[in-house]
Amino acid sequence: MIDQTPPRHLFQGELEGRERLRRLARVMWPITLAFLKTFPLAPDARCLDVGCGGGDVTVALSRMVPQGHVTGSGSGPVLRPAQARGHA
Repeated sequence: MIDQTPPRHLFQGELEGRERLRRLARVMWPITLAFLKTFPLAPDARCLDVGCGGGDVTVALSRMVPQGHVTGSGSGPVLRPAQARGHA
């Protein structure tokens, strides 16, 4: 028998989940930024952030490619606040 239960998102809840992701992003930011800087991104690059969580990396990428385009893709209710701001 195959389990038909939909997967549960790790950070449930819209604003509460988003705040947990934001705190995690702040803690990891020095490592994340160092990692992003290893990519030779042109100012007009097109980027895809798969599994973007709350959209923090998506926004950071958009600042790194000011003439480019960045798309954040993910699922779960934590994306709703970012979508409302146009950041995911």
